[in-house]
Amino acid sequence: MLYANKYYKKYRNNQNPMDLPLIKAHPSFQEIKDVLNGIPSGDHVWDLAGDEEKPVLNWLVGLVATNLEWIENVDEKEELLVIICQMIAERSGRMAAPTKVRTFVMNNSKEIRILEPSLTYDTLGFKTWGSAPLLSAHLPEWETPNPSLRALELGSGTGLLGISAAHQLGWQMVCTDLPEIVENMRHNVTENEDLIHENNGSMECHVLDWLNPPPDDDLPPWLSQPFQRIIASDCVYETHFGKIAIALFLKYLAKDGIAITEYPLRETHLDEIAEFEEGMQQAGFSRETGEEIGQEDFGSRYPITCRWSQWRYNRPQ
Repeated sequence: MLYANKYYKKYRNNQNPMDLPLIKAHPSFQEIKDVLNGIPSGDHVWDLAGDEEKPVLNWLVGLVATNLEWIENVDEKEELLVIICQMIAERSGRMAAPTKVRTFVMNNSKEIRILEPSLTYDTLGFKTWGSAPLLSAHLPEWETPNPSLRALELGSGTGLLGISAAHQLGWQMVCTDLPEIVENMRHNVTENEDLIHENNGSMECHVLDWLNPPPDDDLPPWLSQPFQRIIASDCVYETHFGKIAIALFLKYLAKDGIAITEYPLRETHLDEIAEFEEGMQQAGFSRETGEEIGQEDFGSRYPITCRWSQWRYNRPQ
């Protein structure tokens, strides 16, 4: 059981909780390990008050989302990520569950069945994060059905959003993620095939590594033409993720297209979000935006504010 009595005493006395190192400062293995040892776990997992528990959970989620890329020792990284995922699972209920099928109800009352394998630190895309269901509900409100419209989704995860857009709007969806995630996504496409094609929509699943996209002179056929829509949900965890997303928008979005984003406003990532949004504006995008309350899958006890944006960019003719 991961538990340090000295920190527990501090919580019991209602003193300020431990200082959580800033993720963007890339804390060392030992710094993270020391803090993890002080976070109540096991039989004491709910010893923290709600206002103390939420920032701890946000911090844990922020760490695992970065994959601790700055820690070079593979064994140390593995050790920390295993502990962090265990702590998230303890606090999350559904995240601790084994492989299961979830049902999502669309605006038209049709149901999408999504297979979600159990969580590991390198397969976060196996879970349907909070922004995808929100965007699935919004797209039919913002858009009219158009079977000729091609849309690219970056970091599609379980495929929920792509399936929903293909069914409700008849879009020709190209959904992408890392290899281990795409395999499960393809399973979900097969399971919902009738829904996808019901309104002349389609959905392809392809591997797209943000850090290593195909060269411009050797694009696969599915990337050879610009997209009228590009969708990215929960896309901002570190500064470089936002910068890469902007580069992909500029590379693959049609001149009259729209980039659609939504992400939780986690306290641990507000700086990264601000830099992403500033970068989009510097790249020539303007937006319509709004905020709403979603449910954080990493710790379903807590609602979280999410921000959606529709970005338009006018390229020179």
